[in-house]
Amino acid sequence: MQKWLAATVQSLGDAVVSVDRDGRIKHINPMAEALLEVSRAAAVCQPVQRLLNITDVEGARVDPVATALAGETLMALNDNHVLMTPAGVERPVTFSASPVRDPLDEIDGAVVVLRERRPEDSEGDSERLLTERLAQARRLETIGSIARGVAHDFNNLFAAMSGNADIALEELSEPQPALNELNESLVEIRQAINKGAELCRRIVTSGGVAPTQMLEIGLTELVSDSLPGMQASLNPKVELRIKTDGPTELFLPADPLALRNALQLLVDNAAEAYGDKEGVIEISVSEATLDATELSSLAGGAKLEPGRFALMTVADQGCGIPSHAMPRVFDPFFTTRFVGRGLGLAQVLGIAHSHQGGVKLESKEGQGTTISLALPCA
Repeated sequence: MQKWLAATVQSLGDAVVSVDRDGRIKHINPMAEALLEVSRAAAVCQPVQRLLNITDVEGARVDPVATALAGETLMALNDNHVLMTPAGVERPVTFSASPVRDPLDEIDGAVVVLRERRPEDSEGDSERLLTERLAQARRLETIGSIARGVAHDFNNLFAAMSGNADIALEELSEPQPALNELNESLVEIRQAINKGAELCRRIVTSGGVAPTQMLEIGLTELVSDSLPGMQASLNPKVELRIKTDGPTELFLPADPLALRNALQLLVDNAAEAYGDKEGVIEISVSEATLDATELSSLAGGAKLEPGRFALMTVADQGCGIPSHAMPRVFDPFFTTRFVGRGLGLAQVLGIAHSHQGGVKLESKEGQGTTISLALPCA
């Protein structure tokens, strides 16, 4: 779980510093390393006051961590705060701080989100960035709740495993064990174990962990080969169609298992958008040259290098995504549907990150959704 929590903040565009209940640093993300001019290895376990030396316009020390550890959420509403880095460099910053709570709702630590203020930032930009950081702080504050939800799922799975194991052991101790019942119990144990492993894998994937086997693949061939199996698993009322634009084949370095998984997740998402109604899901493979502006519009695309990208696109004309839900669709465990755990699009984005790619999502409520996985070509 700690690895997943660390991976969650890696892709954030702001500096993130997390501390334990004693005020010692547990993790800083790459943006925090750059802002503070210190490596993660050097920062971890250090008292946070050694790195976060923040003063207000009058020169008074501000301690966002102490505020958060006291149970309050702190938001700096202006650019009158200065961060003094360990190297003595002064940087104007805005920041927020929130407490992190354990399963018993006790304060277990704090998270501080910072962003450097630049001279060209306008007042309007400041308000917009503050709103974004508030949303990020609230999402980070829910990480503890997410962890509790995952722990609850695992507890249920382990209870099933333990109960069925006890039944199996009791039957084995009988002089004439009921083999049929024993087999059923062992099958249920295996199913519970598989569910636990799958849930763990999905959490790891949503954090953007690097793929395990990079090969040069043909994307069109991969999609075509995957279609029959996916069609068989869908509601018979939903039809899969493939459309290829541009070159006959697009080659790129990728983990084929990860891309098949991403495609399956997107298709499942599209199928759920139709519910019990008839519909068509169109899958297309195309090529595009994306510049920095176009890449910045992708989820996870702001730091990508411009160039040639292969696009794997899944489109439906289902229910679409409500506008109020769009900012959170890639958040782990967020879902607009009763079915599922809200890991699907988070997994897709994680797979994109692990391939140095991004995801473009367009959706209108009542009209449908189009999602493209953009991956750099070989």
